[in-house]
This record gives sequence, structure tokens and C-alpha cells, in this order.
Amino acid sequence: MSEFRSFGLVIVLFVGVGGCTSLLSQDIVKAPNAGKTVRQLGDAEEDALEDQFITRQERVDVGPPAASLSTWIVEAWSVNVDARLRESPEPGDDAGFIESFQDEYDQAVGERVNLCILNSTTLDVLAAAAAGRGGRRMHFQFGMLTSSRELAATRPSAAAVGTGLKLPRGTIFLLHGIGDRKDRVPYLLWSRILAQAGFRTVLVDLRGHGRSTGRYMTYGVTESHDLRQLLDAFYDRGLIYGPVAAFGVSYGAATAIQWAAIDPRIKAVVAFEPFCTLRQAVTDFAPVVLGGLSFLATQPLLRAATDSAAALAGFDPDQASPLEAIQHTRAPILLVHGTDDHHLPAHHSEQLHDAAPDHSDLYLVEGANHLTLWIHDLTDVRQHVNEWLDQHFAPPPPPSTRPIPALAARHN
Repeated sequence: MSEFRSFGLVIVLFVGVGGCTSLLSQDIVKAPNAGKTVRQLGDAEEDALEDQFITRQERVDVGPPAASLSTWIVEAWSVNVDARLRESPEPGDDAGFIESFQDEYDQAVGERVNLCILNSTTLDVLAAAAAGRGGRRMHFQFGMLTSSRELAATRPSAAAVGTGLKLPRGTIFLLHGIGDRKDRVPYLLWSRILAQAGFRTVLVDLRGHGRSTGRYMTYGVTESHDLRQLLDAFYDRGLIYGPVAAFGVSYGAATAIQWAAIDPRIKAVVAFEPFCTLRQAVTDFAPVVLGGLSFLATQPLLRAATDSAAALAGFDPDQASPLEAIQHTRAPILLVHGTDDHHLPAHHSEQLHDAAPDHSDLYLVEGANHLTLWIHDLTDVRQHVNEWLDQHFAPPPPPSTRPIPALAARHN
């Protein structure tokens, strides 16, 4: 993910000014939306939601410290994602292009990813090498067989049980990486994958990100309590169906594990490339940014900067510890990590697994790095995640059953 770029820049700045910890501290914990209000951030327009298969958006106030969280819901069974990997000559070969959005996504290896929707039924992901136009193009297709515009504006009820309607298997909250937001490509894609698997999927902008307010980031310490309040509100509003799980990427994965430790309602966690502790994350990332100058980022320097940042944001940096949290939950946890991750190496997930071998599973994805895990070897990763979820949730109903009506779209 793009999450560590600003943090890395901060380390360079810190070294360059010869120890100005106040500058470094600000940038480690200052949220992207610091100082912005709900009015300034706003909610999404109805057409934008429909185009992204979002059936509803909700806003929930949490705190302390006060923040307003923006969420989107993708209804279970509302999309069908048929993924297959093939080589394609040129993207122009696909006809019927009526709408597109492009999200240039730097991939550390010099690649970019462009996304576009073709003829209203296909999500086309074209990954081409940035250098050398004659390079191989990898072409992924994901069929979108149901438009959210066609879904009825009613929510499933208890009366639907036993009538042949396809009920959600559960509710999954999807959490993004640091500096990211829920409307980015990786999270939209995985929300659809989870929806096809039968889960009502809730995309969350964590405090200070996307359309959510909040001044500081606390690496899961405050965010986990935010999410517990968010779940309370969703129960109160009748938006939870079945058991609840969390799916997070990097910062979001570490937060999900910490959430499970304080909220027994979380029955499972899928954690893509989490860090095991904030302090180890800082230590491991510094050499990636500084390269040959990494010797300047001494342990005392990094520790002092982390302490100062945490004091500014009002949290204990040693509490930002999924390694501690995973030992205080009984929820099963799937740890997914790339073997070529040089931002947060795979030893983070390995340590987490070693700390809770009785209720965690470790899945290492060969060749994936921190920026490509979400799409690297997607067919196999998707299958592994789905099979793991099948072990912990009721299996999906037979394909002959009819899809349930979707939640009514509501725009606050």
C-alpha cells in the first residue's frame, strides 16, 4: 500500500534536521484529514455509490477523542466476481468501453495498475510494466453480473429464513492501510470478492482517513475502540446479520487484531501483512527509506521519535501491539503475508502466528511484496481466503437459491 510513504519521508526529514523530534512526531501520527470537518469531507453522491455497487452509506460518531467514521456497505450476493488470469495483447482490444476510472498505483517494482469498467459487466485490471512499452501485460477480469441499480430497496428480515432467499453468511468489516481510504481499488475489489462469498461487507474509513474525521492516528490503540463503538451503532441500526468478522490490510490488519482482543463479538479476522508491534514496524521500515544511510537511524533515535509521537497523540506506543492483542482473543485469525515484503517483512506475521498457534493460520504468498499482496496470485489467494472463511462460517447456500433484496441506499 501507499501507507508508509509519508512516514518514510518523515524519517528522512528527521535525520536531515539533526534530531528535530517535533517534526518527526507530527508526521508519524498526524492523520491525513487532521483539521477537516464532516461538512468539508462530505458523503458520497448517490450515483457514485451505485457505480461502485455500494447499497448504503452510514456515518457513526465515536470517541474520545471525537471522530466521525464514514462507512459503505456492499450487500451479500450483490455482485459476482469471476476472476481469471490471462495474458492480453493490448487493452484496446476490449470493446464496449462506456465508463472508466483509473487508479495509478505505484508497486515498488516500477509497475502501475489501471482499473476500468467495461460494458457495465466487467472490471478490467491491466497491470503493465512502466518501463518498456513492449512488456508483457497481465489482464485480470472480474465479472459484475448484477447492478446495484437493479436491487430492490428492502433489507433481509427474519421472515426470509426458510423461504429460499439467500441470506448473508455474516458481516465483515474491511479496513484499509495507513494513509489510504475505502474507495481505493484494493478495498473495492476485496469488498466485492467478500460480497460474492456471501458476506455483507462494510468498508470503513478509519479515523482521520477518507471521509472520516480525526486528528491523530494511533496505530490501532484508539481505532480498535472506535470500531467497537461502530459495531454497537450497526447493531442498534439493525445492520448486522450473522456473525461478525474483520478483514484488514497492513495498518487495518493490525487494527483488526487489536479490535478482536477487546471485542468478543469479532468471530474471525483476516489479516493481510500486519505489523506485530509499532516499534518493530518503525525499525524495519527505516532501512527501506534510507538505504545506505540507514545507519543514521539508530535505535535510540527511532525509539525517542516514536515515544514523542505517541505522547502527542495521547497513546502508549507499546500498546500498539497486535503481538500482545493476538494472545487476548480466541477469534481464529488468518495471517497472509508476502515473502518479498521489504516494508513489513513476513517475520511480523510469523511472530504473530508463533504467539497464537492454536487459533491462527499463516499463509505466505511467494513473490508478493507489501504493495502487491492484494492482487498478487489473486486466484489462489482468493481461494485460500474463501476456504478459510468456509471453515469458520456457515457454508454458502446452493447456487439455485435466489439473491436476497439489498439494503436500501441511504445517504446521510
